[in-house]
Amino acid sequence: MLPVVLSWGHGGLDVSVTGSFHDWERTVPLRRIGPEQSVMVYLEPGTHEYRFLVDGEWKHDPTKPTVTTSTGDVHNVIEVTQKMIDDWNNGRVLDLRPRIGKGCGGEGEDADPSIPPRSLFACGGGEYGRLGGGTDKSCPIPALVQYLERHIVKAVATGGSHSLALTDKGEVYAWGSNSYGQLSNPESGNHMRPWLVEDLLGRPVVQIDCGFHSSAAVTGRGELFVWGWD
Repeated sequence: MLPVVLSWGHGGLDVSVTGSFHDWERTVPLRRIGPEQSVMVYLEPGTHEYRFLVDGEWKHDPTKPTVTTSTGDVHNVIEVTQKMIDDWNNGRVLDLRPRIGKGCGGEGEDADPSIPPRSLFACGGGEYGRLGGGTDKSCPIPALVQYLERHIVKAVATGGSHSLALTDKGEVYAWGSNSYGQLSNPESGNHMRPWLVEDLLGRPVVQIDCGFHSSAAVTGRGELFVWGWD
């Protein structure tokens, strides 16, 4: 089975989702993360239809693929292949990388079979660029963060609207919202691609963490660095 994030970003207080993967028999509530609400489901190979129940009204997401049923209802639709599941289970990314590049609105090219293990994948709400794919669009399927594909990622931390990654070389990369300086980037605003935290160069980091609008790192010498919203 493949973990897939289904998200809704068109308003509403009480949002849930149902689909053919549940035989249309039950709804699953979504959890709000920033401006979007989302939930993770696990899907078998095949074509899956789904729709959202928003404040008691059935709706579909017009920004995602749809299909019209024989009764005239419009459902969202997502396709999962066995190869996608096999690649995910085996740590390969041959079918996933195009989804962060082309299928999810990023800037990717065709997959590279030489991509090393322990690469970073991301999925879900893409607001603020927090998926690191060069775009602010959401992506429902775990997809390679291509700008870190040549690095071995040891740890990841996520905040309210930003993310950090720690490489095997002790370097820290940050992306997403920098509204409170949580990326340690001199330019404010949103950053869609991972940015090397240069202030930590020469101090190999062994642990990272995020608050909602803050970041923290511990070096191999036991030094603690924090930045962002105080």
